[in-house]
This record gives sequence, C-alpha cells and structure tokens, in this order.
Amino acid sequence: MKLELDSRVITNIVREVPFFHGLSVEQAQNLVKAGEQVNLKTDDVLIREGQPGEEMYVLFSGSTRVIRSGSDAVLAKVTPIGIIGEIALLLRQPRTATVIADEPSMVLRFSRSVLNEIFSKDIKLQVLLFHNLCNILCAKLIKNNIKIEEYSLQSRAQGLKVPPPVVYDASADVAHQTLVKIIKDVRFFRGLTFHQVEKFIAGCERVSVDGGEVLMKEGTSGQEMYLLLSGAVKVASHDGSVSLAKIIPIRVIGEVAMMLIQTRTATVTAEEFSQLFKITRAQLLKLFAADLSMELQIYHNLCNILCEKLLVNSIVIEEYSSCKRALNH
Repeated sequence: MKLELDSRVITNIVREVPFFHGLSVEQAQNLVKAGEQVNLKTDDVLIREGQPGEEMYVLFSGSTRVIRSGSDAVLAKVTPIGIIGEIALLLRQPRTATVIADEPSMVLRFSRSVLNEIFSKDIKLQVLLFHNLCNILCAKLIKNNIKIEEYSLQSRAQGLKVPPPVVYDASADVAHQTLVKIIKDVRFFRGLTFHQVEKFIAGCERVSVDGGEVLMKEGTSGQEMYLLLSGAVKVASHDGSVSLAKIIPIRVIGEVAMMLIQTRTATVTAEEFSQLFKITRAQLLKLFAADLSMELQIYHNLCNILCEKLLVNSIVIEEYSSCKRALNH
C-alpha cells in the first residue's frame, strides 16, 4: 500500500528518530518516498525469529511486543516512533527475536533492495545510518555494563561466584603473516583493502607502555584509539573493583569512545610491557575524508563488534540472574 499520510509530516517525524539523526530534509524525503505503508492487525507477526533480515520498519501507530522462542516473556515493547529490524537488515544477520503487533498498528516498511538503491546514490546517508546504529548499540552496551557491575558487586557481597572477565584473543600463527595482513584480519578492519590498511598504519604512532601504566581512564574524552601489538591490558571499572575484560594481541582498544565522540566508560591498564599503534580522531577523520568507503566499512564493522559485545553481556547477565534465583530458592 502506498503511503497515505502527509509525507511532509512523516519526513519531520523521521528526522527526530535517533536512527535517522543528522539526515538532511532531502535525505529524509527520499527515504519516506521509498517506504511502503503496512497496516497490522492485533497478533500479526511482523518479524519472525531466525528468518533473514530483509526489511526494517518504522512504527507510526499502535504497539508491538518482542519475544523469543521457548519463552512467553516479553523482552521489549516498541511504541511510536520506534525502529524495528534495522540491525538484522544493515548487518545482514538473521532475526534474533519475533515481533508481534499488540494492537492495530501502522508501520513504514523499507526493503533491502529499496535501501540499496538509495545507498547507491548517497553513500554518505549509508555512513550516517551506520554511525547512528553504533550510537544506539553503544547506549545498550553501557546500560548492560552498568547492570553487570551492579550484579558483580552484589554477588561479591553475598559470596557468590563471579563470572570471569571476557578475554579477547587474537588469531593464531601471527608469525607467519605480515603486519598488514594481521591487521587486515582484525574485525575492526575486516573488509578493508591491503592499501587501505597500509594507509591506516601510516597514520599511526607506535607507542610502548609498562605494566601498571594506565592507557585510558574512565570518564575522560575518547580522543584516540589503539591497536595492541604485544603484551596485555585489562579493562575495569574506575576503582578496579570489577574486571570487565582482558585484551591480548591483536586487538583494537578505545574505538567506540573515539568513533562515537563519547567519554570512556572504563579504565584500561597495561598488565605487562605492551606495544601499540595509536591513532587520533583527527588523523582518522583525515583518512575518512579521503576515502568514504573506508569509513563505511569501519562503521559497519563497529556495529558488528557492538552486537557481539551485547551478546556476551547478555550471557553474563543471565549467569548472574541464575545465581540470584538459585540463592533466593
């Protein structure tokens, strides 16, 4: 069904949605024109868990619930003006949950083919949407990290077993690859060409830190990111009371705060003598200005990384919840 509502009204509404922040009027108008209005009845299934993510939706009226197979628990409610299905669509992933209409609802549907056509004419729009998606995922990750820290402190106080910090490891056999090839295999750089990785390395400064030296401090501005080449670092809450992760080569550190212009959410300290590549935001922006395809690929990769971290956090939170339930019984 073609759009029946006033396109000018919808354009203004769409531009206020976090996923579409920063869109120009013209970009928003092009999106709205490409959308298809879909009317849902109560209990209609909009998205089914496990299926390919071939479309996304903007909910303009009504409400939907999000559930997973094997459970009647409602994971979330989506109300106007909410985005549905954007992660699976942009990251080409299967649906992780089922979305059902709670009442008669109206959504604007965007298929992959329609969006690809728009993106082919406006790559800056695609970069912007991936940037916004990174911000949305990061906000969820911060919320989960706060919950994990609270659970950890409560569990320690109650004498419960605390899940160990996540260890981020590198690929093996690094001695048999050149440095560029090694970096090219790092998730943050996946999909970049050999030449693009060489440009990144050229923009970096090589630095060394001793064990116990603080590399990043929680609450400070994210003005740079690092690529850990040797050694090991730990990620913890500012007072060190909760260990969040241990990082060993080859791994990117501090990319989220720098890419999304945010303050650091944790403190990173070297556990031993370590060597790293350091690149500032200003230097990375220069690279992006000269190569928009690099910027798009890196934001795409960052979205995937954030999704993975959210999945790991969800598992940790569930472990804490199980411990609490067992204690209460």
